[in-house]
Amino acid sequence: CMSPPRRIFNKIKKRCGKFFVFHSYNDQLVCLGNGKKLSKKLNTKLIIIKNAGHFNKMAGYIKFDELLKIIKSLL
Repeated sequence: CMSPPRRIFNKIKKRCGKFFVFHSYNDQLVCLGNGKKLSKKLNTKLIIIKNAGHFNKMAGYIKFDELLKIIKSLL
């Protein structure tokens, strides 16, 4: 899969203060390498969530406690 041009990431970084990249080892649709690349391009940590699949109901992931915890810590 192709990555967006670097200038796109530079624009995004200028307009956003914080980034969070979540990924699961057992995501059937997006490989872990893509999560690693994205976190690197955004200069942020990659947060791995075990057994979350593609973070959707089909994967049995209906509650995103880790994200909620981060959001609350920023308020």
